[in-house]
Amino acid sequence: MSEEAENLPVVVTDPHELPPDAEEGKDVIYLTVPEDIENHPVAQQYSPLADTYIQSVRALRITITKLCAKMPPNHVKIIRMIQAGDKTKTDIAKELGVSRVTVNRVWQSQNGMRLMSLLNTLEHTVDGPNKEQRLHMLWRIAVDNEKANPKESTKALAEINRMTGVTGNDKGGGPGSGGNITIVVQNNVLASGPLD
Repeated sequence: MSEEAENLPVVVTDPHELPPDAEEGKDVIYLTVPEDIENHPVAQQYSPLADTYIQSVRALRITITKLCAKMPPNHVKIIRMIQAGDKTKTDIAKELGVSRVTVNRVWQSQNGMRLMSLLNTLEHTVDGPNKEQRLHMLWRIAVDNEKANPKESTKALAEINRMTGVTGNDKGGGPGSGGNITIVVQNNVLASGPLD
């Protein structure tokens, strides 16, 4: 054991017993963890699982799993391949050794359409929070703090402007704005006129 490691404190989760390798006089850090940590109010409040977005993604995944359990595995595979969008139905039929009619029948079945809808919703839900959810959250912060805390509201608006590419120097380029407009003509076929 290195000299540096010997100087580290001992971490103990049970305050009633000292680990057998702890030395007399050495610092001991007691970490107390509630037995029912999942239901602890602070753990719930700051847990990512408490976020409504995470809960909605989890609920979607559970619903998809339950629906997939009701369907034959080959049908689930057909729907997932169609939803991925990188193969035609004919290619899917050839790859799975079924007819194109079977692929269409599975796709148009009630469970097939429901699974396709759920998979599309999940895809959009997972991809969505990237920018749109953050902009929406910032907008809520700006509106909620407009009167009570104008500085926070202004910071949120500044962040929205930064994320969307709007700056204080932007003239907008609209009518009467005084902004510069640059037009690039990429057609070399036009003959030069007398003003060129």
